[in-house]
Amino acid sequence: MQAELRTKHGIDSSSIQQYRSEHLAAEIIPKEAAQSALRLPINDRVSDTAELSCWKDNQHVISRQGRSSIFSSSSGNRAYAEVSAIAFKPKHQEIYAGPLCENSVKLFLAKDGASDFQVLFDSTKPTNDCITIAGKAWCAVKGIRLVDWSQDGRFLLAELLAWEYESDSGITRVPIVYDTLTGKFLRPDVYQSFDQYYWSDASKKNCEFDLSTKGFSPEGNLVLTATRPPLNSTYDQIFCFNAKQIFEFRLKTAKITRLPDTYKAQKYATRQSGDIH
Repeated sequence: MQAELRTKHGIDSSSIQQYRSEHLAAEIIPKEAAQSALRLPINDRVSDTAELSCWKDNQHVISRQGRSSIFSSSSGNRAYAEVSAIAFKPKHQEIYAGPLCENSVKLFLAKDGASDFQVLFDSTKPTNDCITIAGKAWCAVKGIRLVDWSQDGRFLLAELLAWEYESDSGITRVPIVYDTLTGKFLRPDVYQSFDQYYWSDASKKNCEFDLSTKGFSPEGNLVLTATRPPLNSTYDQIFCFNAKQIFEFRLKTAKITRLPDTYKAQKYATRQSGDIH
């Protein structure tokens, strides 16, 4: 029957081999194409810049952008933050190994009442998104949260959020302070200081805690809260404490002082929502 079909349709061994080669070439995807993906346009805009991702109440990724309110200081400085979470649609889903979502973080400042905003922080720049956690650099910043201005309007306090997509790692929050007088960032390694604070007790060596930035004290130091991390059933956790604790962190000396549990950080910035001009 094969012979009859070959004769009827004019098929010989060379044409069969040619078809096999063309079919195989079509099935083999070049490496560059295998890992290529389409960047999806932004179609969702929100006010959240802290924990923005490409997932929104479903399993399908979309590109989203978050923009904070404008934080104004007593001296006329204004700042706002912007985060873009760009989604990728792979051309070959079954073999794609690249990211499905990538975040970029930007912080803007209009100094001394100026009308135009300048970029202070841009995570797309080399090493610009690196933060120091317990003495180690971690370049995985995904979000930012503006916290407050200092009472005199000189220092801007923000919190960078770092996590890894498609992993079981949690969110780490790290404070950064911008000095409008020197034009430089202060990036205190608060986790190293708190490690020393908690781990001085041998029974709590390597115990776990999460930090969150609440604001400035009247003296210009940081107010931080320490809380227990979420439960993780994959290993035996040791917690540093049972209930939330509040601290003052001195920027110049890295000294930690426990504050009353009822302490609330004052707010010195005024917030303005709406379009950026």
